[in-house]
Amino acid sequence: MCEHSDVDPITQFQQLVGERAAYPLVAALLTFALQIAKKSPYTKTLYEKTPVGWRWLTPVIAGGAMGFVHGYQAGHTVTGALLETVFGIFGVSFTAMGLAAGLKESPIPWSGGAGGVKTEDSPGDP
Repeated sequence: MCEHSDVDPITQFQQLVGERAAYPLVAALLTFALQIAKKSPYTKTLYEKTPVGWRWLTPVIAGGAMGFVHGYQAGHTVTGALLETVFGIFGVSFTAMGLAAGLKESPIPWSGGAGGVKTEDSPGDP
């Protein structure tokens, strides 16, 4: 017979993996979601409308928002929540950008080129 706990599943997950230990998982999911947004017929036009020089802001904003929400949920003051925003930017955003760069440079067949300016020599979409 299963025992039910009064603790919500998010709190149980945080207790299981510790604070900020879920950031790499979220970074991997963010990388996956951005690659889908780049290729999906539903979101491709929105992604293409984002200027190339500003595409790096998408994971930074998502990581900062996650960090702020984490700080708020943990009961920090506004200053503490803003500090958690910085931790989210470093822990989620930069990890997601690194994963995307690793996928681009890996020997695994991958057609999701970088968001940078494409030249005739650069691999990627035809």
